[in-house]
Amino acid sequence: MPQNQALASNEQIIAQRELNQYVEAQANAIAPETPEDSFDGLDLATQNILTHAIMLAQQKEHLSKKEYKKLLNEYGWKNEDRKYLSR
Repeated sequence: MPQNQALASNEQIIAQRELNQYVEAQANAIAPETPEDSFDGLDLATQNILTHAIMLAQQKEHLSKKEYKKLLNEYGWKNEDRKYLSR
């Protein structure tokens, strides 16, 4: 049983590391872009919302409730998942 707990915590560490890398990559990809047309901005915003909603759904599936809420709080996303996930 302790071995299973060790595997779970390793998976959570890896998931957290991947999430951090993902968020940083998204921030770097978005920051330099300045849309020339207002619809370009809408397209980019929609893509970002969908990407983050998918990422939140994946994290919610893999983390415990407590860890998931902690993750949301760490990124200042408290209750943000309610807007994008209907589970």
